[in-house]
Amino acid sequence: NDDDLDKIFLELNIVRSSIDKKLDDPEIQKNIEKDVDLANKLGLRGTPAFIINNEIIFGYINYEEILSKLN
Repeated sequence: NDDDLDKIFLELNIVRSSIDKKLDDPEIQKNIEKDVDLANKLGLRGTPAFIINNEIIFGYINYEEILSKLN
């Protein structure tokens, strides 16, 4: 919620209005829409999701498993 976000931004010394302004940027919106469209086309259902060597992996995988799939 907004109160939690405000606390996080305060802890990180981030000005909330600068984030809000960036989220309203048409270029940012375009990039988000492209990412969502790609996720839908790939059938991604949530996060995390990894695509390694044309394989889609849903959910958490550990470092060793990632390395194994990359090799």
